[in-house]
Amino acid sequence: WYLDNLSAETTKGKKQRAKKGLWNGLPPFGYRKGSDGKLDLVPKEVEAVRTAFEKCASGTYTDREIATMLNDQGFRTRPFGQSKGKSRPFSKDAVRAMLNNPFYAGKVTYRGKNARKRGKPRFSVTGQHESIISDDLFERVQIARHRNYSGHRGRRVYDTAVYPASGILFCNECGNRLRGAKLRNVRQYFDDFRGKQRQCTQKCWTNAENVEDQLGSFFSTIELPPDWRKSVLERLDAIDPGHIHKERETLELRRKRTQQLFTWGDISETDYRQQVSKIKTEIAELRPPRHHEVFTAGDLLADIGRIWGEATLKEKKSLLPLVIQQAEIESRCLVSVTPTPPFYAVMTAQLERYVVRSRRDSNPRSLP
Repeated sequence: WYLDNLSAETTKGKKQRAKKGLWNGLPPFGYRKGSDGKLDLVPKEVEAVRTAFEKCASGTYTDREIATMLNDQGFRTRPFGQSKGKSRPFSKDAVRAMLNNPFYAGKVTYRGKNARKRGKPRFSVTGQHESIISDDLFERVQIARHRNYSGHRGRRVYDTAVYPASGILFCNECGNRLRGAKLRNVRQYFDDFRGKQRQCTQKCWTNAENVEDQLGSFFSTIELPPDWRKSVLERLDAIDPGHIHKERETLELRRKRTQQLFTWGDISETDYRQQVSKIKTEIAELRPPRHHEVFTAGDLLADIGRIWGEATLKEKKSLLPLVIQQAEIESRCLVSVTPTPPFYAVMTAQLERYVVRSRRDSNPRSLP
């Protein structure tokens, strides 16, 4: 009840502020809170905002190019969300959010409880702050973005390349997730935090075909012994239900303790949600795979090298998440894989050049 009431009162307060034309949260880039509690303009940032909008309105600059321009001029974003109080260099996503924000045209919008929810806001009013750009410039920017990026007939259509490992590929050094994109018309996996003062010595871009070939080589090295069904069955039958029950109780106690800390104000809402999400994942992973799941996985592994070699990129993208939860690269080489539970029950032996590890292994290391 306490948490629900707190959430309702917070939502109510934000809605009332928005109706009065006042901002919610930290001042956006280009503004700062004055001594009188109102928003003041930051002259240097104001010029940067106007330049960004004008370049976008021209229709010849991408969000990433505008982000590069702002970073080269020494500008940084406002601390928000997962930045944990730190200013960071602009990314294309940060620029997109800025260019879509009517706050710079003197408007205050309210989207309801989920402030990040996309779509039409519940209402929009004239704000009490000074606008940085005109309504006309804001509208021209929206038209230019819709024309260049919507992908409708007669408009620019982005390439829809397929990246099978996108979403499960990580940097072994810094732990960042790698995304798929094209560089000079070549498919690549890249660290989206490139140039953001991260403590990582790895290259930001990795050739996608090379990564997928290494996954194919990994699959081709899998050889199951003739009696693999018997050995797997013995391991599954040896699992102690009492031990799993005890671990589940321990995790449930951790979840209750985390909720208490949040209620008392000892941890932030962001930390609370992250910790609870992690605990729920650990609870879900306590369930041992069922016999038929493991046997199906083993039958697939027996021929997965050939299947991977003959599959299209779309088929590989569908296949890979069924087999692997996470893969890590270092120096552009595949160094470890985390199979999904049914496949982990079969892939327990360390294979040449790779580490096969459980999802709950907290300190994985690649083989020398």
